[in-house]
Amino acid sequence: MSFAGKVLTGGLVAGGLSFFYQAQIESTTAQLSADLHDLSNRLTSLVPATAAPASYPTDVPRRLPFSEQLKARWNEKLAYGLQSVQEADLAAIAAATYAKGKALLPAADTVKEEAKP
Repeated sequence: MSFAGKVLTGGLVAGGLSFFYQAQIESTTAQLSADLHDLSNRLTSLVPATAAPASYPTDVPRRLPFSEQLKARWNEKLAYGLQSVQEADLAAIAAATYAKGKALLPAADTVKEEAKP
């Protein structure tokens, strides 16, 4: 068989397979759609129609615009940060920082002592 014959045969086989799978998918989709429609009708027929509850709010609260939400969140975070600073024991933090700095730089004390007259 020549090259052109092989290409044509392969194209026909591929086209046939493609047509077969497309038809199979269409029929399966149609069957599933019909089944879902039947199930939906059965479900809606089983549920009794009831009115909305009397306590349902007539006025739906509106959301703030994005910029206002951003400002509100920024203010909350800022207030939380300031509250944390107010509640922190700053003297203990400063002492611990000084002690660590002194441990890391032992030569700084000797330079100060040598500079004194």
